[in-house]
Amino acid sequence: NAYLLTVPVQEICNHDLNDQLSSAGEKLVVVICFATDCTASKSIAPYIEYLNAKYLNAVFLKADIGKRMNEFIMYSIAVTPTFLFFQHGEQVARLQSANKESIEEIILKFYKDAPLDYIEYMNLKPFIEEKGCMALNTIDAWQNAIFGNKKDSLRSNADSSE
Repeated sequence: NAYLLTVPVQEICNHDLNDQLSSAGEKLVVVICFATDCTASKSIAPYIEYLNAKYLNAVFLKADIGKRMNEFIMYSIAVTPTFLFFQHGEQVARLQSANKESIEEIILKFYKDAPLDYIEYMNLKPFIEEKGCMALNTIDAWQNAIFGNKKDSLRSNADSSE
């Protein structure tokens, strides 16, 4: 499956978590508590990025417990990785394992897709470097359509009658 370009999983501290929980609304929030020296944490990281791209109506966050243990003491993190699942600002599940099936099983239990009329679109301009771009079969002003301030549109010259 092809997924939309997503923002990487954001690393947070405890006060960021409170802000994220309040702004998430009904979305499922998944917090991965990891340690940089933990082999299981390192091995599960790419899978978490995959889940972040797959479940677009969930918020995925990570907290380096090695650096921020005191900030997350209220969650009694004894092993890494530990996954904390929140909905409506409340913790609804917890998993102390890097088992992919168990992680996704909990996500599916609480995840809700975005209503079709509420699909958010992301401005990709910050991810595009003009010097690395080339557009084939376009009018000459394609750069203005993407990078300029003019209200040009990106269209193909193959569509014209010339």
